[in-house]
Amino acid sequence: MVIIVSAMKGITDRLLAIARTLVAGCRTDARRDAEDILCSHLEVLRDLQLQSSDHQRVEKDLRRLGKDLLHDASPEKQPCSALRAALQDRLASYGERFSAQLFSAALAKYGLRAVPLNSSEFVLTCDTFRSARPHMQETRRRGRELLLPLFDHGLIPVVTGFIGATCDGRVTAAAGR
Repeated sequence: MVIIVSAMKGITDRLLAIARTLVAGCRTDARRDAEDILCSHLEVLRDLQLQSSDHQRVEKDLRRLGKDLLHDASPEKQPCSALRAALQDRLASYGERFSAQLFSAALAKYGLRAVPLNSSEFVLTCDTFRSARPHMQETRRRGRELLLPLFDHGLIPVVTGFIGATCDGRVTAAAGR
């Protein structure tokens, strides 16, 4: 079994709004909005009422991801037009990445062995940001290589949706997003 997650309702729109805020030159507003998104996910974690050690582990992972989000939402200078689409894809990816962490934690709370997994680790795409197309043959090969050992260990992969990566590792959003 593989579970594919999306961002929580409204999160992708909020993340894309951060990209627009950055283009408008409002770094402080973008950072504040990113902090709000992180706080929203930390509140969901709190509502899960996990055991203390599990809560601390997931909170650490969410905060690490949040630190990356805050970094992307606070660039030293305004992104040039050539980098805007790549930044939009990277920002949009955080919603699914947060969800994978939380959904895995929720499954674990009920005794299921789940592991969050970024699809960008195996979905290889072209570098057409905002509408990337997967290279299916390589994606299948990489997917099997990554997923089959998880199945062999009785783990349920909780995979981010809509996210891939270029051959040099830059995050892309799937076509139709």
